[in-house]
Amino acid sequence: IGTGPGQVFSLFLGTPSGSTTQLTDEGAILGFGATHALRWNGAIACVEPVGGLGDCVPAQSAVVDAGGIEFAVPLNALGAIEAGDMVLAKFARGSTVVPVAGPMGFQVPDISNITVFLEVEDPAGDDHGPGSYTYPTDPVFISGSYDLTRFQVGTEDDDLVFVFEVVAPIQNPWGSPRNLSVQTFDVYIDKDPGAATGSRLLIDGRNGSLEAANGWEFGLTIEGWFPALYLADRQGGVEETTPTFDVTVFGEKGKVVARVPLALFGDGDPTTWGYAAVVMSQEGYPSTGVRRIRDVGTVGEQWLIGGGADDVNHTRIIDVAFAGEQEPLLSSYPSVPTGSIDDLTADDYPLVPLVIP
Repeated sequence: IGTGPGQVFSLFLGTPSGSTTQLTDEGAILGFGATHALRWNGAIACVEPVGGLGDCVPAQSAVVDAGGIEFAVPLNALGAIEAGDMVLAKFARGSTVVPVAGPMGFQVPDISNITVFLEVEDPAGDDHGPGSYTYPTDPVFISGSYDLTRFQVGTEDDDLVFVFEVVAPIQNPWGSPRNLSVQTFDVYIDKDPGAATGSRLLIDGRNGSLEAANGWEFGLTIEGWFPALYLADRQGGVEETTPTFDVTVFGEKGKVVARVPLALFGDGDPTTWGYAAVVMSQEGYPSTGVRRIRDVGTVGEQWLIGGGADDVNHTRIIDVAFAGEQEPLLSSYPSVPTGSIDDLTADDYPLVPLVIP
């Protein structure tokens, strides 16, 4: 289908919300639910909801050369659309629809305006926990999936924003509603670093602790199905809550952005708080007492991380947001060969460093 000057066509777009149609104006089958159409009459273009349910908003257009046209479409013309949303598209002219086999797809880029006050550049290639961990053997666990390279904390409007970047594209092999299947990211927030209040022990099953002078009041776990916010009182008692917050995954970029209402964290200046961030492997069928992350065995298997110590208190953390070497921290703990973890304290687990802006 021609797209050059003088060519008349429609570009049907399917966004995540709004009324949809499966047909072009002439009744040709699109093969997806279109919510909007960009109309090009050979001279000007505009974008309108399908079915004439709204005004046609002008689009900027520029003839690039004899074979193509570049359009700039206002995002607000596409309704309730956000960064990270997938948009499907097909060209149509008369009874011709292109591409024939299936729609094109593109992701709305990250158009955020985050004021970053903490950035940690994590060394690449340290996605091995204490130094010995290996990925499970199933092909869904592609190299670099757990290799954190950057962790950022900032504010945007009324949200506290957390950004994680890993080496590999983020896959969604099990179809989670948040496009995040393989990884689990935790963030622990200490509002009064050095005061030794809150909880030192991380969320159940992480097998890690903050250093003796620190303790978290808020623990955020980010995963594809059941994200949550944990609250710890000054004595270390912990409660799980499930507030609504946004998680956006930019799969090809290996990037996850979580926006959490600042009001959930109470009063205070987030630029003075301490933060600890870790990466684990998400697990839908975890061991008893483990909050939805994958076990570590001495030998890796299809669904099991390998390289772990033969004890009950080795960590399940694969990577830590830390500019230094994490291996000495995650491998230095009093190994307990057998027994119940109920008898262990924060000092019996590897230590996770707190980072302060």
